[in-house]
Amino acid sequence: MTSAAHTQRALVLWRRVESDVRLFLGAVGFLLLCIMTRHFGLLGPNWLLEIGGDWRVYHDAALRFLDGRSYFTPDQLAPAHVLTYGDVLYPPTALWLFVPMALLPPIVWHLVPVLVAGAALWRLRPSAWGWVGIAWLAAWPVGPCYLFSGNPLTWAVACLFAAVAWDVPASLLLLMPSLLPFAFYRCNRRRWWLGLLALVLLSLPLLSLNITWLRVILGTSGTGGPLYGIRDWPTMCIPLVAAASATRRVGRTVAGPAGPP
Repeated sequence: MTSAAHTQRALVLWRRVESDVRLFLGAVGFLLLCIMTRHFGLLGPNWLLEIGGDWRVYHDAALRFLDGRSYFTPDQLAPAHVLTYGDVLYPPTALWLFVPMALLPPIVWHLVPVLVAGAALWRLRPSAWGWVGIAWLAAWPVGPCYLFSGNPLTWAVACLFAAVAWDVPASLLLLMPSLLPFAFYRCNRRRWWLGLLALVLLSLPLLSLNITWLRVILGTSGTGGPLYGIRDWPTMCIPLVAAASATRRVGRTVAGPAGPP
């Protein structure tokens, strides 16, 4: 058997081993996710009652807006308001997402981000070390909690996944000021600026409401101001780790050595 044949056989064997390692790491990551989620009390005795809790907050806000009522809760508009569960924290521009989703079955809201993330991971094929990083970041307690509750952050993660896998402009993440660093992903490309232009145009019809949102956020204690979501950053790093460890070249979106001409 020639040396080339030995090399080819070794590569085939390594690919099989790597596939098994990925499955093992995925199982370990899922177990770690369950352990940490339980440890931090995110799945308490009444955890089933919390499923879809954040979805209901923005579903109700969208319906209030459609009915001509306030996008914000009455308490939020009062001076010296203290943050409470049920407060609306996302800018009114997000109504372009919230309103159509409020008119669709709830499963659509919860399922679309998961499908986008799964398709992006399948397209990128992270390496073994990438799956380790993804497992650890997915075990960050905030992520599982948001997934169960239907928090809009899941859509932000899906948007960044779409950016790394299909070059969707990450400038759309500027909708959430707390995710500012991630919004500048590949900001040197023309489509990033087109995404920014689209976001500005979508914000203009809701300009006065966005100004009210800024006043509400800055006047509410307990939010941390416009950067209230810094704790979400580890979860937002998952798509970046997937892109950095991608084993499959996807057009211009995945860095790696060029193939043969």
